[in-house]
Amino acid sequence: MASPLRAQITWQQYEDPTLTWGNEGDKDSPYRLFLARHLLPFIGDVTGQSVLDIGSGTGWLVHLLGQRGATPLQGVEPSGYAKLAARHYPEATFHQLAFEDFEAPTATFDVITLIMSTEVMVAVASALKKCAKLLKPKGRVVLCKGNYAYFLADKYDYVITREEVIPGQEAYVKTERPTGYGTTIDVYRSTQRVVEIASQSGLAVHGKVLPFTPDAELIEAVARYRDFADQSIMELIDFRLKPDEQ
Repeated sequence: MASPLRAQITWQQYEDPTLTWGNEGDKDSPYRLFLARHLLPFIGDVTGQSVLDIGSGTGWLVHLLGQRGATPLQGVEPSGYAKLAARHYPEATFHQLAFEDFEAPTATFDVITLIMSTEVMVAVASALKKCAKLLKPKGRVVLCKGNYAYFLADKYDYVITREEVIPGQEAYVKTERPTGYGTTIDVYRSTQRVVEIASQSGLAVHGKVLPFTPDAELIEAVARYRDFADQSIMELIDFRLKPDEQ
């Protein structure tokens, strides 16, 4: 039976004018600041390293990595936010297209980032295979994903519609937020599932997966996160090329 949700998992949903997605990428957004507090130490030193940010949104991460010495900087963002990013951060090149349409020479990048981007990729295996081809031999893919249990849970005033494709590992989820942000339809995967797909795509986990919970600063700014103070809401994974792929 065809899934009524699967077909709606596209980047085009972020063009909906009723969706206040762009506010999440504002330089002073509590959510953006929260991500940066965890992402930047995890990514570490990027001095002189080439960066590609997939699903770069408003361009905030590309900008921060540039401030830390990364160069050259590129972002791929299919929505109109690519134009906004280009205006705000002229030091980087932003491509307004889907990652599947992005072209670059192989072994081009030292760091490829996917920050909450795989949630709108039904064909994530193809995307990760492409990342592996674009990665320099000693490069890395830094992936930040939503925690499976958190994003499937009933919470706040949200209306959650779930369709588990692989029980406990992969699900299509429609999240309706009556009092703000809007409605999105995404695919959420367990860490085990993402690692499995990445392995089949030529990538292997480097070091430990880092789960992270709402920190004090985020809870102070957005009180609803207090209910999940002790639960991981996201995970960071550092992938490298498998030895036989280098």
